[in-house]
Amino acid sequence: MFVPLQETVNAGVVNAAGWAVGLGGIALTALWLRDLYS
Repeated sequence: MFVPLQETVNAGVVNAAGWAVGLGGIALTALWLRDLYS
């Protein structure tokens, strides 16, 4: 009963981590470009 729940939680954590890395990369790129062209 708890195994599917744990797998779902793990998948959610991995997905959230992926979104965090993606958004962080976009934010860093935006800041870098802003500094580059300022």
